[in-house]
Amino acid sequence: MPFDSLPEHILKSLDRPIWTALNSDQSHLGIHDSVASAFYADVAPFATAGPIGFEDSEALIRLAAYHPKGIAMLQAKPISTPDGLIETGRCDCVQMLATSMLAASERRHLFTLKPRDIPEIIDLVERNGLGPFNRNTIVMGTHLGIRVSGNLVAVAGERITFPGFRELGFVCVHPEHRGRGYARYLISLLATQIISLGDTAFVHVEVDNAAAIGLFEKLGFKVRREMVAARFEVPV
Repeated sequence: MPFDSLPEHILKSLDRPIWTALNSDQSHLGIHDSVASAFYADVAPFATAGPIGFEDSEALIRLAAYHPKGIAMLQAKPISTPDGLIETGRCDCVQMLATSMLAASERRHLFTLKPRDIPEIIDLVERNGLGPFNRNTIVMGTHLGIRVSGNLVAVAGERITFPGFRELGFVCVHPEHRGRGYARYLISLLATQIISLGDTAFVHVEVDNAAAIGLFEKLGFKVRREMVAARFEVPV
């Protein structure tokens, strides 16, 4: 189905994915205050303030107090700085969706990652400048990994999920093992699993990461719209 023919309520759910997730499939992974919601700090830094067009700064400030490293918001443009918080970072990205997937032709030694793998996942994510990946981030969804000589060298997982949609996140490869098709393989397998369940796979990629956007396009993802991600903290 073309993106512009999606029902309005689905478009709104994609425009504010954190709000949708925390008020549906992932509500048990967060805290809720007034009309604002946030994932538990040990799960993810994501927070959201109300439905599109409404922001409750006081509720966000209360929720941000549970996140000593700050909160992150992700939504369709624009994001304004809530009163009482300070902005610590911002980036533009594109939201890409896939309802079909180019099948992986090769076979790799693949693992479904478990809580015991979290220290290695955190190390790999940090080496790629991503994250944070916290001690309970893995509960957000399925995470797949590739090991070489017993060492975790590539990972991809599900992050934000809500009815009909599952986001891929933390796609990363150890610097010494890049160029071997590991990211392509993990994306293809994970997205194929999502699509086989009748859901749509989606990702968010920084607008200036042309290589990543090109890879997702080759695998079957299409750009839906521009989004913005921003981080905020409570002033000390």
